[in-house]
Amino acid sequence: MKMKVDRISNLPDSIIEEIMSHLSIRDAVRTSILSSHWRYKWAMFSKLVFNKSSFPFPSQDGVVYMNEFATIIDHILLLHIGPIDKFELSYAARPLEQSDINRWIIHLSRTRTSIKDLVLDASTGQDYILPSCLFSCQSLTNLVLCHCMLKPPPTFHGFENLRSLKLKFVNVAQHLLENLISSCPVLESLNLVDLESSSHLNINAKNLKFFNIEGFYQGISFENTTSLAEVTISFSFDDYNRENHDRAHKNSSNLLEFFYQLSQIRRLDISYGFLKNYLGVGIEPCNLPKPGVHLHYLAVDINLDNKEDCLATLCLLSSAPNLRELQIKVDLDELEVNAVGTKTNFWEDDHFSCLFTKLQLVKIFSIGDSQPELDFIKFMLSKSPVLERMIVRPAKALGLRDELGFTKKCIRFMRASVRAEIIWLDP
Repeated sequence: MKMKVDRISNLPDSIIEEIMSHLSIRDAVRTSILSSHWRYKWAMFSKLVFNKSSFPFPSQDGVVYMNEFATIIDHILLLHIGPIDKFELSYAARPLEQSDINRWIIHLSRTRTSIKDLVLDASTGQDYILPSCLFSCQSLTNLVLCHCMLKPPPTFHGFENLRSLKLKFVNVAQHLLENLISSCPVLESLNLVDLESSSHLNINAKNLKFFNIEGFYQGISFENTTSLAEVTISFSFDDYNRENHDRAHKNSSNLLEFFYQLSQIRRLDISYGFLKNYLGVGIEPCNLPKPGVHLHYLAVDINLDNKEDCLATLCLLSSAPNLRELQIKVDLDELEVNAVGTKTNFWEDDHFSCLFTKLQLVKIFSIGDSQPELDFIKFMLSKSPVLERMIVRPAKALGLRDELGFTKKCIRFMRASVRAEIIWLDP
């Protein structure tokens, strides 16, 4: 009788590694039953990801399952062979024990693992204090921390290889956060979401290229950030932050200060809260101190019935000679649909003689049927000689009759570009 060829066991190691790279850690462990040759292949898996996808939460008792889940991680780490390049723990189905997370981080901090990518969502039901051994992981290139307390030891002088940092729902003192950022010499990407204990942040990172920040802050400033290319800012201001900010910046122009260290910026996305309560403070008709010659994309949330908002936006537009794409979202909380608007047209002022000679695409979302919005559309059409498309999407509150009337008015506006077309999208 002719013996069947065991093709699975005789696969080259390179093919096996490729197959394993597409499996979750749970499925990788299951490959041990395929053959004796595969039995310990999973133990050399360099990427250990423990999340809802790799370990779906069952309908059984949550406490019992989380204990079993912790035991599974213990066994995998105990039997693991070789380096661990990535370790992800983002399992928020039930709170984890702090002692379990501490044990796993201690294991990862050992020299032999040389961990490069660490994603930790410490959903323990209370502020999880990161162990000091984490800050000895100098091989880290990507670090994501959620739901924890960050307090580096006095001996910590930064992560020398860290290129990407994301902090979400993290409790960290402002001076410690600023020191952490400035002490990572090759940091390129920084993402800060809903941090606690932070007010006015100063970002100092000479190699930073991508920056995103969301949450309640009083302000932000940049220092030594001439490499910064993409910035997204979404600020929310409560009454306390707004009052303290207005008092601190009453006699200064935040717009000029904001852009002083952003000479290389290419993409900028700012929320209405940041425009209204920060950039718009102390604004006067001006160009930025250094024209944003590299700025190609600008997205702004704006109240088109507010003079300070419009001035700040105009300064941005007039200082970006190479702008190619503009996205505007009308803030409906401040500008009521069907509002009459101001009697004078802000955008027809004589000193607004700028031309947007590179602008090809304009998107305007959440539009209503108000005169300030019509004035803005008319202004952009008349000042954009190479415009190809203006895409307009109305707010859901805009009725069919008002929508038709609005489009008729827009079609009648004179256009500086013969190729410009207005595309009206459904809400």
